Amino acid sequence: MQMDTDSSECHFGPPEDFSEAFFRIVARSVEFGGFAQDDTELRDRVVRLTTRGRSAEAISLVRKSSGLGEGEAQGLIKQVEFAADRVFYATGLRPSIRPQAGEETDNSGVEAQ
Repeated sequence: MQMDTDSSECHFGPPEDFSEAFFRIVARSVEFGGFAQDDTELRDRVVRLTTRGRSAEAISLVRKSSGLGEGEAQGLIKQVEFAADRVFYATGLRPSIRPQAGEETDNSGVEAQ
């Protein structure tokens, strides 16, 4: 079996590039309200945790970083989850499970802080 090297996929680079686009689109799709208005890195961290299945950690991070209560933090994370689903279905993009350069990993191989 021979790979089709002329396919459009070959022109976009490695899957990690798609993953970064996924995170950017999800972050722009969520209405964060007053949460981390001037801290895009914190928003990005919340999006990455949530889309990698670490919603409990994301809720905890939101609560520690803001004046939001448990229910409000859970609502924000639900918005991120819904946005991630919409982005995936609309674009086919999804997050990489491999951490990017500079990100630490825990024993499971998933990004940790």
